[in-house]
Amino acid sequence: MTDSNHWIELTNANGMRVRLVDIGASIASIQLPMANGEMREVVVGCDRRDDYLDNPAFLGANVGRFANRIEAGQFSIGDQQYQVTINQAPNHLHGGSQFSHNAWQLVSHDRQSAVYQFESKDGDEGYPGNLVAKVHYQLGDNNDLKISYEATVDQPCPVNLTNHSYFNLDAEQATVLQHQMQVAAQHYLPVREGGIPEGQIATVADTSFDFRVAKTIGADLLSDEQQQRVKGIDHSFIIEPQLAATEPAAKVTSADRQVVLSVFTSKPAVHIYTGNFLGGVATRDGDGVDYQGVALETQYLPDAPNQNWPHQSCILQPGETYKHFTCFQFSIED
Repeated sequence: MTDSNHWIELTNANGMRVRLVDIGASIASIQLPMANGEMREVVVGCDRRDDYLDNPAFLGANVGRFANRIEAGQFSIGDQQYQVTINQAPNHLHGGSQFSHNAWQLVSHDRQSAVYQFESKDGDEGYPGNLVAKVHYQLGDNNDLKISYEATVDQPCPVNLTNHSYFNLDAEQATVLQHQMQVAAQHYLPVREGGIPEGQIATVADTSFDFRVAKTIGADLLSDEQQQRVKGIDHSFIIEPQLAATEPAAKVTSADRQVVLSVFTSKPAVHIYTGNFLGGVATRDGDGVDYQGVALETQYLPDAPNQNWPHQSCILQPGETYKHFTCFQFSIED
């Protein structure tokens, strides 16, 4: 890959700009043209490629083979048991580092789209079989960034790909605690310390996780044991099954009410992480601070290889093609 292909930039008719880096096929920057003529950065990212090689918070990266956590890094397929990398002791997180911390091949790109490919070999991070993944970015003129995923395998394997961008929609990117958030979810997944599912899916009613009506992210921060266990929100919300992919699963509005982010997806859940441990992480503006960005990770539920969650199966079979999408759409208010 030539030096010029380490970084590429997409732009639409409105002047919105998306900067991508080959490490993790990551989103490094999204800049929106505001009504006053200024450009507003809306993701937490870095300007140095080396920072993506050492990226403990997975800033902007595409993660896999299995996003989120697998308890003890163990799962079985049929009679075969597998042990994958322990990278958030005592558990496995976001597939280890293979997808997120290595260079993807830039297959093609033009002014408004880019396609990256990554080949994961049999045994990488402990996963079975050879896997080929593609991520297709398409920047539309409605200020929508669609991310389409495809993957194939030659052995049965858990596959759960997502993008791990952290959004901060304000001009002064302090924290997101004053951002408004709304989530089309009546249920969420409680967790133990360490982020492994506690057991059963639970209602959001009468909990700090009720975002059916928009409220600030910080309104109920750390107000109950669930949030205290993980220092904030680091939980999966089950998207209403009847919700069409053309309806937003989640919406986030900047504290100054000038930017609205709507998230659309074909996945059954969105894992929301409020950047609880971003303090000290390298960003373009220096060391990050806790709660500086919110990640909206569309995915299957955590520990899915060991669970029987409804409406989803994470095991991809040879001959099948994994196909899912996420779309981040931004609207700018006067």
